[in-house]
Amino acid sequence: MRTIIAILAAGTMAACDDSGGEWRGECDIGEVEISVTMSLTDDEGDLSGSGTMSYTTLEDQISEDATVSGFREGNEVEIELQPDTVGEMEIDAVMDGDVLSGTCMWASIEGTARLER
Repeated sequence: MRTIIAILAAGTMAACDDSGGEWRGECDIGEVEISVTMSLTDDEGDLSGSGTMSYTTLEDQISEDATVSGFREGNEVEIELQPDTVGEMEIDAVMDGDVLSGTCMWASIEGTARLER
């Protein structure tokens, strides 16, 4: 009985470290709010996937598809979104359950990031 409980507990703890899944949220950089969606795969800490960055300029609503890569160590996550036409965005965050929160950087401007799964 104790062995089964230990195995179940270990499986539950391992699942907490998995950052894979569908993520949605914002990166606030100054007066610009960038909406971010990502579909991540977590292969033992190596992250990959696809995503979208959306924001509004003075005249247009822009939406860019992006390739996503990065890594996870424990609950710390570093993600790069590389869209086709605009510069990459970096997100450095801490994962707390289904929430990623931390900083983001785009065009050399730092802001705050919060995404939920």
